[in-house]
Order: sequence, then structure tokens, then C-alpha cells
Amino acid sequence: MKCFSSLAAIAKRLEGKVALITGAASRIGESTARLFARHGANVVDGGYSTTSVAFGETVKEFLRLERPN
Repeated sequence: MKCFSSLAAIAKRLEGKVALITGAASRIGESTARLFARHGANVVDGGYSTTSVAFGETVKEFLRLERPN
């Protein structure tokens, strides 16, 4: 039972947070992104296959979500 209560606590802490996940398009990164999103996090993908310009835009989006004002 302790495991489930720990997962519930972690899930609650993700609500409304922004998560920058590298490699969210596939494999473990995708699974992590889906799990975080399912628990209320806003997920931004900063994968290694993105160009430096695209990654810069990803970081800007991350910062915009983290600090909306």
C-alpha cells in the first residue's frame, strides 16, 4: 500500500506544473510525458532530434508556461 500512496503524492505534485521532457516523441520519454500529462502536468518536448532553433522555441514555450505573466 505504501507504493500507491507514494504514487498518489507524486501525481498530486505534478498538477499545474510544467515538465520539460527530452525525447518525449518515443520510448521512455514518451511514456514519461504521457504519465506526467495524465497527472495534470503541462509537457514540453525538448528532444535531441530537434534543431537548435526548434529547441530554443521549445525552451521559450517552457518558460511561457512556467511564468505566464
